Order: sequence, then structure tokens, then C-alpha cells
Amino acid sequence: MRLVPRHDQVIIEMEETINKVGAIYVPDTAKDKPVVGRIIDLGNELEDENWRDSKSDLAVGDRVVYREYTQSEVSIDGKKWTLVKEDDILAKVME
Repeated sequence: MRLVPRHDQVIIEMEETINKVGAIYVPDTAKDKPVVGRIIDLGNELEDENWRDSKSDLAVGDRVVYREYTQSEVSIDGKKWTLVKEDDILAKVME
């Protein structure tokens, strides 16, 4: 079974929750801790330039930082997937 994102949704495989951003420690009580994950698939508005007003710089395989409590989690065939809107992605991790 395959999960296909729609519109501006991005499927992410979560890697870790960030407890420190630069020199600033993010406490466990923070409402919106950033999370790092890898993009697995992009919705049709992000893949197809004909659907978008502006060009997205996201691609499958990118590592990104996104807001923790804005995602939707789905479990299919025992595997967990995270769906996030493009606007909730804060940054790309450049390696």
C-alpha cells in the first residue's frame, strides 16, 4: 500500500526531536519543539510547477526541520508516516 500526499502536503519520516537550537535549549514544556525528518514524498502542488504560483525548493530525500505539533501521523502496514504542510517546514538541513 502506498500513501500519496495531496496538494501542499509533504510525507516525512521522523528522525529526532530537537532539544537545542544553536546555543538555545528548548525545554520539554515548549509547545512547538522542532523535529528533524527526511522527505519521502511531495504533494502534487510541490512536484508540478504548473500547479504552483512559486517554486518550492523541497525534494524527496531532503532532511528538514518542522514544527512538532502541526503534523498528522498515519500508520499503514505497521509503518508510521508524518504528514506536514509545506508552510510548517522551518528549514532544510544542509549536509
